[in-house]
Amino acid sequence: MGRSSAYQQPDYEYLVENSNAIIVCFSTDGVITYANDFALNFFEFDADELIGAKVLETITPPTDSAGYNLEGMINDISHLPEDYRININENIKHSGERVWVRWTNCVQTDDQGNVVGAMSIGIDITRQLELERQVSQMQRLDALGVLAGGVAHDFNNIAQGMSGFAEMIKQEDDPKAIRELADRLISAAADVGRLTNNLLSYSKVENSEFELCDLESSVRKAISLVEINLKPGVSIEVSNAIPSAQVRLDRSALVSAVINLLLNANDASHAGGKIEVRLRKTAVTTALTLNNGVRLKPNDYWLVEVIDHGVGVPEEIAQKIFDPFFTTKVRSQGTGLGLASVFNFATSHQGSAELICSEGETCFRLYLVGGDVEGTTSLGKGDSAPLAEIKTSKSNVKAAVLLVDDEVFVRLYAEKIFTRAGYEIRTAASRDEAIELVNSEGFHFDVAIIDMVMPEVTGVDTWLSLKAIQPTAKAILATGYATEEQLKRAEAAGFSLCVRKPFTFDDIVVALNKLK
Repeated sequence: MGRSSAYQQPDYEYLVENSNAIIVCFSTDGVITYANDFALNFFEFDADELIGAKVLETITPPTDSAGYNLEGMINDISHLPEDYRININENIKHSGERVWVRWTNCVQTDDQGNVVGAMSIGIDITRQLELERQVSQMQRLDALGVLAGGVAHDFNNIAQGMSGFAEMIKQEDDPKAIRELADRLISAAADVGRLTNNLLSYSKVENSEFELCDLESSVRKAISLVEINLKPGVSIEVSNAIPSAQVRLDRSALVSAVINLLLNANDASHAGGKIEVRLRKTAVTTALTLNNGVRLKPNDYWLVEVIDHGVGVPEEIAQKIFDPFFTTKVRSQGTGLGLASVFNFATSHQGSAELICSEGETCFRLYLVGGDVEGTTSLGKGDSAPLAEIKTSKSNVKAAVLLVDDEVFVRLYAEKIFTRAGYEIRTAASRDEAIELVNSEGFHFDVAIIDMVMPEVTGVDTWLSLKAIQPTAKAILATGYATEEQLKRAEAAGFSLCVRKPFTFDDIVVALNKLK
């Protein structure tokens, strides 16, 4: 026999009044009609202070700490109950202390079924969220430790190689051997740039510079840079179903992405194994869901596939292979950003990256959409023009160049290599030095190459000052990193092109050839 109906209502009221949960009822216009003892104690109110008061004037702030407007939420709990069966929001005590509560909500109706208000049952989760925040912070710190260890390892290895090559050059007399060592030194500097680009790509600092490029030649450039690091007997084979394909992409980012994939394939390959690179184009006519859950929109995609026949990727690892900081290498052997930066590169080209595993074969596939992405700056774009088209101030030199950079070794390098190549070159460490060269010493320059970041005055402001003195001159921005906003400001200031550090003399010549 169950309890008689005479005892059900008193028991119900007793349970509500003595519940260890926050229970609050309010009308459709947001007026509090009931609060149990636990709610009164939790929010630090007496019953006569809270009952009849507005929810937003007492226990819920109009906006939370993040600036989110809570007024509409209180109204919608009664009118859109399905959207607010469970919600978490910030509340406020009588003392002003902010707390977080997880609410379960249901509407209250009259005898005719009309909604007259809502009942909300809440649990304080402030401490839980604080513990989750602390755990998240610890995870970020641990990830930062992994990142720092990997970056230190990679940079120190490259620095050791550069130091060794430089020392060997000092001891070498054979010009051919010196050139080979110098090439290795330049390649090591490119490795530094690539590692930095991976970091910037992951942090979203790096700006994409789209240009028309040959897909296969870009891939072969990446291959040439990794061949020296291949395991004994490992070979790379390229098959191209779209010969001479000209695609508007961020070429340097493509090269960096392919290098990352090739190095991973090399690590997975057995000695004497083969790495395949396949290039093709495909039309996606309906939305396509990839292995990683990303849905690709219908479009024409350029595909770059890097395939190895090595140890393979376990299923439990495959699901997080593109996660930042995830790596199968030991703590000191990598940053865990390589494949994350590859994924970011693909998504920046309106595509994605996926891992496809089959018996004896591992394939990393990039989906790329060629073309300019809306909102990117035009700095770095432009058609080539013969160097002779640059107006020069003297007939016996190719062009007069002013380089402004606060790093002394950059200035020394520029002075030697530009002079040897037949340019008139002057250098300055700051805006004031550059203005002194132009005003007091009468140096007339055709092109200024200006560092983006300098201690006192930015490269943009330096150029604005120089352009006011010599308005017909051109300017090239040199930078190790730049945000989209910084590049847009540089473009608005009149910079024609941007070159990334570390740059070679050939990079500068290519930039000069684009100026008209």
